[in-house]
Amino acid sequence: MPIVVACTRALIRGWGPLGDNGILVVRAHDVFTRHNPLLGSWTSASVVTGQPVNNPGPLYFDLIALPVKVLGHSVGLATGVALVNIGAAVIAVIAAERIAGRTTMLAMAASVATLEWSMGSELLFDIWQPHALLLPALAFFASAWGVACGRIWFLPLALGLASLLVQTHLSYVYLVPFTLLGTLAIATLWRNDRDPSGSPGWRRPLVWSGVVVGLVWSQPIVQQFTGTEGGNLTGLIEASSQDSERVGARLGARLMAEVLAAPPFIARPSFNDTIPILPGRLVRDTVPLLGIGIALASLAVLVAVLAGVVIWRRRQRCAEHAALGALALVLLAGCALSLTLMPVGIGGLVSHQLRWLWPVGAVVLVVVLTSVADALKPFMSRRVGDAVVLTAGLIVAAVTLPTYVSPHGPTTGRDSLVTARKLDDQIDVLEDRGTVLIDVSTLLFAEPYSGYLFSELARRDIPFVFEDESMIRQFGEGRRNRGDATSRIWLRQGAAAIEGEAGRPDVQRIALARALDTAETGELEGLEQALRADASENGLRLNDEGQRAAEEGRLPASALDPDPGQHPFESIGDLNLAVREGWLDLTPDQATRYQRLVALRTRQAFDTVAIFAAPIDVRPS
Repeated sequence: MPIVVACTRALIRGWGPLGDNGILVVRAHDVFTRHNPLLGSWTSASVVTGQPVNNPGPLYFDLIALPVKVLGHSVGLATGVALVNIGAAVIAVIAAERIAGRTTMLAMAASVATLEWSMGSELLFDIWQPHALLLPALAFFASAWGVACGRIWFLPLALGLASLLVQTHLSYVYLVPFTLLGTLAIATLWRNDRDPSGSPGWRRPLVWSGVVVGLVWSQPIVQQFTGTEGGNLTGLIEASSQDSERVGARLGARLMAEVLAAPPFIARPSFNDTIPILPGRLVRDTVPLLGIGIALASLAVLVAVLAGVVIWRRRQRCAEHAALGALALVLLAGCALSLTLMPVGIGGLVSHQLRWLWPVGAVVLVVVLTSVADALKPFMSRRVGDAVVLTAGLIVAAVTLPTYVSPHGPTTGRDSLVTARKLDDQIDVLEDRGTVLIDVSTLLFAEPYSGYLFSELARRDIPFVFEDESMIRQFGEGRRNRGDATSRIWLRQGAAAIEGEAGRPDVQRIALARALDTAETGELEGLEQALRADASENGLRLNDEGQRAAEEGRLPASALDPDPGQHPFESIGDLNLAVREGWLDLTPDQATRYQRLVALRTRQAFDTVAIFAAPIDVRPS
């Protein structure tokens, strides 16, 4: 229900793909066309390793291609992702019921609801890979549990879901294979406990497993041997062997403990705040995580509890729940391995690299709920216990229904959709220009508008190509400029959207969306003058917390010691950070004015956008 409500509400409000979501919907649109993707999206790991690589496969694009083609880029994308998430939730819940009965099914449903609440409504239909894979990851863990219990017919499903995770996002590349190996080890070691005859019937499931693996990995294998840009699978292996900074066991243990072993566990505050957005900085120096001693102690308690559950369940001869506890232990070991080996990203460690911790926590929650329910059987009937678990799950599902925008990922720019929609009618002029070359040299980092432009061009069947190698890796070799483009287009934001390319008769601004109206523009000018007056007359002083932030490096030195000709905090980012965190010594009136200044500055800089067009041999200034 939360997924359906969130998706429907967003579409009624005019939701559309921005940023990376726009890129991903184009690749889903490309399925079964001459641009059919054989790989997943380009990955930022390419920047870290210096080796251009993509996520291993296009399986997620294949899953949502039909809704995108039938319903369009906005409705089809949101609907396709919602259907994948609904399917994953159903798989997890039904698997729990088939393996261990109604009480476990209700516990799994409550765990699914908790994971959905942690994500928030707007991530339940978000195609950005770290978010789109959370419920499929839980479905994979549930199917792996089935294999561990000797229900070998779960193996083809587990391998299919494992392939979806690994192909779509590299962050799962260690956890998923480790989980599969651990699952098979549990199934083998405890085989006689479940099947005294020693004949669990593996042959047909293994055949079907081979068929599934062969089908879902056929496209990456074809690319490996036929790709003109080089084999991606060997590229990934070479990239993984390169020397780069790793998260490491010490920091990994602290991160695991924050999410899995200490309050608020996998709840929404943990999802949002465990790794806050701190571009360019590694969390070991800036984020108040648990100390290593407390972290290790917390993890030791969690491991002891899970091991105790396994021993207790085996004594009860409850093989299914013993296997679930053992699977949870395997997942903890897999998390530790993944974090130890995981490279640090180009901007430091960011939350999307370890989102799989939350579905792992959901498995731990199922273990806890089922164990508590069984422990309370002497004091309440099974029906009452089931009713309690069901009620808890329904309450969590209900509180997920209101709109909630996570501060992570492409959904954070959803307010920019208003500006993007202003470009719609103006893009029509490109329909008669033939193939256009998109010049990405002017794009700001993580801006939302290029993805929207790509999506609109593909939706209108306007052919586009690139010269930039990362974009060619993203959109496929078929979109490399080979001399067939007749026009060059590019995006500008902020002042450059209005003043850029002035005096160049061969450059035409074909679309413009202004963020501020005339009154707001005048207001911004007045606030800027007031800021300069404050900076020159009184100086902008840091309060005690601001001083600590500066000493710890959380506030850039350039904020207080700017380049010649600039005043302190002239940078939008520096002032935004200082005002948001309350680091400046301001009067109440100044605080109000500066908050308004930051809001107007941000809108002017990022939500004023223009598209320029020129002959193919003319480049941006």
